[in-house]
Amino acid sequence: HTMAAKWIRRAADQRDARAEYNLGKMYAAGDAVPQDHTEAAAWYRRAADQGWPSAQFSLGITYLNGDGVPQNFREAYFWVKVAAAGAVPDAKPEDIAAVLNRLITPHLTALEIDQEQRRARDWLAARAATPK
Repeated sequence: HTMAAKWIRRAADQRDARAEYNLGKMYAAGDAVPQDHTEAAAWYRRAADQGWPSAQFSLGITYLNGDGVPQNFREAYFWVKVAAAGAVPDAKPEDIAAVLNRLITPHLTALEIDQEQRRARDWLAARAATPK
């Protein structure tokens, strides 16, 4: 595990989104690295910013729970909504909708939900227009 962590870290340092996400998972679980939720959130964010749906979903859950970041239901909603637009492996659309509807939206006003939906659409549109 220690050697795997070393190689994953090398790939993550080179901005490989999958490696960034996996390194975040390792920090969240304390798998071959010291458990550090703040570090996990930082790696999730790097991968999420690159469009990695699993990282976006994990970052949303991180904000929902306040693990390594201040609890923020608007950020949680935004990142889970963005993740829902991608293909999150092993996550059914109805499960993602349940997270939004049961765990996050009760903490937000209708105006906040509308603002975060617009923000997510704009975020996705900006990335779709950017050549890779």
